[in-house]
Amino acid sequence: MSPFARRSTATAAALLALSACTSPAVVPGVKADDLDGHYFTYPQANGNRVLDGTVKGTFPNNIQTYDVNLPADVTWAVASHHPEAGFKYVVTTTENKAYVVHPSTKSGAPATMEELLDYQASGDQPPLIRHQGLNELPVIVTLPPQTAKVSPLSHPVPAGDGVYAFIDVDGDLVIWNLAQSAEIGRMSGISALPDARIVRSTNDHMRPWLAFYAGATEYKSSCKLGDCVEGGRMLVVRVHPDTGAIDILAAVQLPAGSVFEGLSPMFLPDDTLIATVSDKENGSSLVKYNWEGEEVSSSPAMGWNGWRHQLFYNDFGTKQNPLPLMVDLRAPHAKQFLQFYDIAFAPIWSMFAKISPYNTQEEGSRVVDTAVSGDLNGDGLAEAVVPTENMDHLAGVQLMDQGDGVYVPEEMWRLELPGALTSNVAAVASSDGSGVGIAMGAASGKVFRLWVPLLADGNDAAADIPNGNANSPAPTFFPTREQGG
Repeated sequence: MSPFARRSTATAAALLALSACTSPAVVPGVKADDLDGHYFTYPQANGNRVLDGTVKGTFPNNIQTYDVNLPADVTWAVASHHPEAGFKYVVTTTENKAYVVHPSTKSGAPATMEELLDYQASGDQPPLIRHQGLNELPVIVTLPPQTAKVSPLSHPVPAGDGVYAFIDVDGDLVIWNLAQSAEIGRMSGISALPDARIVRSTNDHMRPWLAFYAGATEYKSSCKLGDCVEGGRMLVVRVHPDTGAIDILAAVQLPAGSVFEGLSPMFLPDDTLIATVSDKENGSSLVKYNWEGEEVSSSPAMGWNGWRHQLFYNDFGTKQNPLPLMVDLRAPHAKQFLQFYDIAFAPIWSMFAKISPYNTQEEGSRVVDTAVSGDLNGDGLAEAVVPTENMDHLAGVQLMDQGDGVYVPEEMWRLELPGALTSNVAAVASSDGSGVGIAMGAASGKVFRLWVPLLADGNDAAADIPNGNANSPAPTFFPTREQGG
């Protein structure tokens, strides 16, 4: 590990002001109401894997750990929180079934689990969850498969009150009115990736802004995510939820031989976008675009034909000394550097810090939501939470102030997984206004391990378990219940 000097506090403060974010986490202060109660396999609809920076976690010791054994391997997990109902998880499996996992409301009691009977999608499809009512189960937003024909490798996203946008099996962008159970808009002939994950600006636009990769093209140099198809085009669109009309705000067409790698771009708080661009000559770079599609700046090119995994943009400093940085994992299958970039520099970002070895993706898997950032240990500084080199632990990495403007990345804690990570990492912050409480969960095959804050009854048994594992209560099974029951 090498220490890296930071830029001036004044420059950092100016960047945060421009981004209109709150410290310590880079999240907008206003969000569209129709996103409320919706949860993804990643923490934010804009594709940024950061938790609410106003909420502090209690990791790694003041947590309760549960292991839940599923009938088949877990494919995806989504964490949700209701102010009164508490933390819930929805997990899907290779048997194309879905289950709700309920952490206990009493310390030391087992978690409970029940099947969602009317789940109709493939276990390969990342679920979108809605959890709004106190007495409701979290439900998977499911559109009629006979008519909506959502791509089995993608999922809908909210695009207005009762309106959803999705990529269909033909690679078109479709706007769907849930109440009418009907298509109200379509953008055809764009060849969106079958596994494209649509991201949405979380700023309060009257008409939602969406971004996704299109122009599907074969790219033999990049076959890391289940196929050799990548996007040659990035679209930014505005949706009119009342009519279904779609306006193109930006269409970024890359030159021949270059592609957008990964499954989605990422909206930053100021509606600029981060995307991963690769070409055979220079390798991969993270590129920042303005919302009109003009390139603003980029990371240094990797310089060789490897893959880089864009993870999150967060503030890793304090209110007095903010550190807004972009983080990626360079070469998950080779050199495995967790890298922190200062994107205030243009045209080429400045490398702020790096640490190795960590790994965020199993080669060939479309599960890329394997990292998250937030103040999980509650010390006022955000961590980058990433899998370790063998993907059998989750580690919390912080940037530690050495004085004189020098920061060093340091692993603060790690939690053991039941085995090698095979699902996404599902994390959520409490929404009850207390400012305390983060839950997280991940699977190794059939075993889903979840961590929730210790309950307030004085039982701190989980704090005595090394790394938060071992001797976790076995799950109890409820009778199956239909979604919304």
